Amino acid sequence: MKKFLLGVLGFIVLVYVLSLIFTSSPKKSSTSSEKSTPVSTAKKVEPPSPEEEKMMAGMLETKLVDRINPELNEAFVNPITWATMKYQDKEKVSWFLAVYCGKKKGTGLNWVDIKDMYSGKKLAKYSEAWGFKTE
Repeated sequence: MKKFLLGVLGFIVLVYVLSLIFTSSPKKSSTSSEKSTPVSTAKKVEPPSPEEEKMMAGMLETKLVDRINPELNEAFVNPITWATMKYQDKEKVSWFLAVYCGKKKGTGLNWVDIKDMYSGKKLAKYSEAWGFKTE
């Protein structure tokens, strides 16, 4: 019974974290009149916001993400939880982890490799240039 209640609690927290991710996902612009900045101008990359840190803490607490290494752009996830997620949910989580890594490193290069926390096998990857891809 205790395991069942912990599972239900974990599921509720996972749904909450995913709802936060859905509400902060990127909006794609359809305008082509945006001005480009010169290459020599360096963009200042903001660190993760308190809300993003809270979302990351929620993912770690619910064990969706076992650990994250922004320096290597790696996130290790629970493969059982990952397997039960819909494709769109995996894409949103991957987008968030990529943005988190880019902000944490301060590079603004948003990409991440999603790996199985037990075997280290790559499950998926996300980058702004190539999008989301499962392995």
